[in-house]
Amino acid sequence: MENGDIRDFEWLLDYELKQSARHRRFVSLVMVSANGNSHKLDKMLNDIVRETDPTFSLPGSIAVLMGETDSAGANQAIERYREAIGNIVSVNYAIASFPDDGKTFGELMDTAHQRLNISKG
Repeated sequence: MENGDIRDFEWLLDYELKQSARHRRFVSLVMVSANGNSHKLDKMLNDIVRETDPTFSLPGSIAVLMGETDSAGANQAIERYREAIGNIVSVNYAIASFPDDGKTFGELMDTAHQRLNISKG
């Protein structure tokens, strides 16, 4: 898993959204946040996240971009993450999917951040 910077993330998500709109496909964004040891979470996600799902370290969270994945598929991925991580690190998750939760970078990010904040509750 290679972590890109925020500019790479914004460009790639925007590209995926345009392609998904054109071809009527789904894209999901999973936000993952550790309560404490985020470095340990980053290492663990390295072994869990599919090779085709790019990850990006953002302030306070890690974003996983899942092309051609609807919210049900993203939920399955989160369950896989939960099983692998167990109680080693306390983690919060949030999902925002195109087109149901937003059609632009900003809309998806806003939805994902709102849901992550609720998850942290």
